[in-house]
Amino acid sequence: MPNPIDRLSEYIHLSDELLSLLHSVTIEKHFKRGDTIEVDPETLPQTYFVRKGSARAFYIRNGRERTYSFAFDDEIVATPITLLKIPDTIMCIEFLEPTDMIIVPRQDVRKIMEQHNKAHSIELAFYFLNLLFDNTMRLEERLLMFQLMNATERYHWFVTTYPTVTERATLTQIASYLGIAKETLYRIRSGKYINDND
Repeated sequence: MPNPIDRLSEYIHLSDELLSLLHSVTIEKHFKRGDTIEVDPETLPQTYFVRKGSARAFYIRNGRERTYSFAFDDEIVATPITLLKIPDTIMCIEFLEPTDMIIVPRQDVRKIMEQHNKAHSIELAFYFLNLLFDNTMRLEERLLMFQLMNATERYHWFVTTYPTVTERATLTQIASYLGIAKETLYRIRSGKYINDND
């Protein structure tokens, strides 16, 4: 995935000076498999892009870890602000393999754009709106999956949507994402799961 700022320049004509300023506020980092970062509510809103690799967002509440989302090459990691407003809830991103990540502080980008040209701010809003729309579609799809599918159908939907997920994530993480017990997932994978009324 190209740097999101370079992608932005496909939508808006940006001077070299402005491009340089925008690049200066984005953070490009490489993470090793197993690395974890805690999402700091004070630094939001930020957009986390997986350039290459894979990550999962999860939250911890009452000592229990729950997988919220997965992101693979060229995807945004969904880290909902709403969860961070719930007391005693921690949101984290874990890297499932060596991963190149681009972190874009949206407020900084917006300030720079507004200082240089007010007209750009409308185009910038459309750009971020497109990103938000893509993310919303994924969340809507997941919501419908939970409402319309039983456990077996959810699992098959998931591995069809993310064909390499079983090579990158643990079964515990997948079960948490699907909202089922790990033992249920084992039975589904072995073809022994019969009680499909959930």
